[in-house]
Amino acid sequence: MKSLKKFFLKKFNEIYLKFLYLCNFKMKKANKIIFFTLLSVISLVINSCSTDILWDRRLSEGVIEFAVSYPEMDPDDVMLDFLPNTMTMKFKDNKFTTELSAGMGMFKTKFISDCINKKLIQAVKLINKQYYTEYDEEGVKRLNKDYSDFYIIDVPGIKEVAGYHCQQKLIMFNEVGHDSFYLYYTEDIKIENANWSFPFSDIPGVPLKYRIERNGIVMEFLALKVLEEKVDEATAFQVEEGYEKISNEKMEKELDAVFESITF
Repeated sequence: MKSLKKFFLKKFNEIYLKFLYLCNFKMKKANKIIFFTLLSVISLVINSCSTDILWDRRLSEGVIEFAVSYPEMDPDDVMLDFLPNTMTMKFKDNKFTTELSAGMGMFKTKFISDCINKKLIQAVKLINKQYYTEYDEEGVKRLNKDYSDFYIIDVPGIKEVAGYHCQQKLIMFNEVGHDSFYLYYTEDIKIENANWSFPFSDIPGVPLKYRIERNGIVMEFLALKVLEEKVDEATAFQVEEGYEKISNEKMEKELDAVFESITF
């Protein structure tokens, strides 16, 4: 890609110089000054912005549909019927939201992540209760407490997930009780600092296959579709009316109680 950029920029500059040379013989002095000034500005804009704007074809707004599975649960466990099996992720302007629901809508959870300002909101509906809480960076560390002792191994090769070329990482744990797994991520989706709130914050790009443990349950997410769609910021990145704001600690207790009833 970089060599292609250099080739086109070189050709543009060659054509630009030839054009200036030809125009020099056919224009009056006053018109030359105005014309050459405009061309110089255009050339400067093209050369300076080519990398960031003209050549950046990453998807910056859209929707990703994920399948959700539970690799450490018995596939015949009846409690799987009460857990989410899909997740929808919407992203725009370096923000994203993820939504999961289960139990015919009796349980819903939504994360809203501002990747630039490093703010995370979690909204949860628990039957007749509706709560939300806001996490700062310290709160996010507590949220990821189940992933405290692991290391990441580079894996060569490219895998395709949901039509996107993905690089691979092997996540391995020093602690007993955590299985290692492969994480696939793409750098063709534009969300800067996308993983700041994940345990694997050092990984660049957007994960399209990964695992997360929450409230004692390991969930695996696999992207099925990446859709280029408009995202309504007013609904995607806001908490709905009727939700009560609570502390991080109270939210964690409420969720622990729900998941304990599912897994035991």
